Amino acid sequence: MLKHFLKSLVLFSSLLLINEAFAAWYETEGSAKIQNGDVVQARTKAIEEALRQAMLESGAFVSTNQNMTNGILDDDELTIASNNNFNQYTLVSEKREKGYLTVKIRLYIDSDPKQCIGMNYKKNILPVLFTYANNQHQETQTGLNGFNKSLTLKFQQFLSSTNELNVIPYYNQNLGIDLANHSHRNSNHMMQSIDQLAINKDAQYIVFGVIRDINLHPSTLNWFSKAMGNKEREFSLEIFVYDTITKEILFSNNYKTKAQWDIDENNTNTDSEYFWQSEYGENILEKLTSAAKSVSHTLVCKKPVGRILKVENNSQYHINLGKINNIKQGNRFLIEHSNNFNDKNGIRRFQKNQAKTPMVVTDVYNNTAVLKPITQSNGNVQINDHAYIE
Repeated sequence: MLKHFLKSLVLFSSLLLINEAFAAWYETEGSAKIQNGDVVQARTKAIEEALRQAMLESGAFVSTNQNMTNGILDDDELTIASNNNFNQYTLVSEKREKGYLTVKIRLYIDSDPKQCIGMNYKKNILPVLFTYANNQHQETQTGLNGFNKSLTLKFQQFLSSTNELNVIPYYNQNLGIDLANHSHRNSNHMMQSIDQLAINKDAQYIVFGVIRDINLHPSTLNWFSKAMGNKEREFSLEIFVYDTITKEILFSNNYKTKAQWDIDENNTNTDSEYFWQSEYGENILEKLTSAAKSVSHTLVCKKPVGRILKVENNSQYHINLGKINNIKQGNRFLIEHSNNFNDKNGIRRFQKNQAKTPMVVTDVYNNTAVLKPITQSNGNVQINDHAYIE
């Protein structure tokens, strides 16, 4: 694993583009739990976390895909997607405390802040209650009552801990969203319902998940576990992020893990610390952390798109972005009509018309802002038109 990680570092370093005007040193920390006494694994994961922090601070975004089995990392893929590049990093310090290993690194990054203007603004995102893929995963058959609600709430909390998103409290209704089991026609109807939900909740992005597996299986750990009849519980969760403006799925990934199931059958309350501090619960939390970071990094460079809420005398236009999105007086917007159509295959497509009169922000409130035309308005700006940050 460490060899794989170092190969990734070599690959990223080879992409170096010297731009001294924006070059800078970053010093960040990362930590990881020491699983089964494996310090090397913990160090690698801690360094990855420190690298993520440094790259994110410089305007990059990083995603990982990790599979855990009983605390052991099956595979580890680190992807840094950015026009920013790093030349070298130095391990400054390392300490162990309470079962965790924490490292501090110093990293040299060439970055151009113009490449990621969107990171200056928070995007409105709404999680929707996670659903089950099919009946065999229903909580009544697995003994994990309320698991999807607890899982959704945990994921919402991890999303809220990121700096790029304004997370709206999750929608506590089971919409049964599973793109893998919908036809184009059904998907179009479903997406229209989601679009209306986004308007009602004032969100641009909708994030939803499908729980594909939480079943018990005979243990595969070792002969002793098999002989004792120990069980393992699987976990598989697919996460999707939908952009209600472009009508596109921007992100999807399946997060899997499993662990020995040693929780008392009479104490499976998925809201309890007992559950989440178990090996199974901790593995899931690690997956949720990774998923939240990947969603955040997918959206970090996206500019939030406003929606026209109110038109006053064709001279003032209220939009649904405000201080919570880091909108400020003087920000410039272009107003555009947007519409959707179904192609010959029944697939829903998005298009937008040519930009209209440029606008400037004159007043900002918590979740709204007022725009005025910079030049004489050409009129015809309508409620629900979109406002794009220049």
